[in-house]
Amino acid sequence: MGTLQLHPDYVKTYLQLAVEFDLPLRMASQETLARLGYPEMRKEFAAKGVLFPDYFVYDELKDEKADVRGFWVKIVKNLKPGVTELYIHAGLPTDELKAITGSWSTRSQEFETFTHDEEMKRIVADQKIILIGYRPLRDLQRKERLAAKGH
Repeated sequence: MGTLQLHPDYVKTYLQLAVEFDLPLRMASQETLARLGYPEMRKEFAAKGVLFPDYFVYDELKDEKADVRGFWVKIVKNLKPGVTELYIHAGLPTDELKAITGSWSTRSQEFETFTHDEEMKRIVADQKIILIGYRPLRDLQRKERLAAKGH
């Protein structure tokens, strides 16, 4: 739950593994890292040739009673150019989910918003948002590393 990038004892290993396996990483936003006392982390990782999303939305939705759908609709409508990772904990509102987490309602609302909400689907299409995983980032990182070596 963020340990690898937000706990100083693990950051060196996180970076070492990214370089060793030539993989991009999940990175908290610059604002989040600065607030937590790590204002140079993104620069340090980038200097090693490690790619990560330009923006990362994960800790902005804090209030369990918030308008979860409205929050995410606003975020998606206002994405900046670049790669943004939306970190959600979508889940079906099962008895099991209710038993393991007090945030089951938020997770269920996120599930509904990102899987069944027609307005969200329309916004994604209208904004011409391209949905990707980490593979394109990995491929770009490896291509840039080869180019830097003169290949």
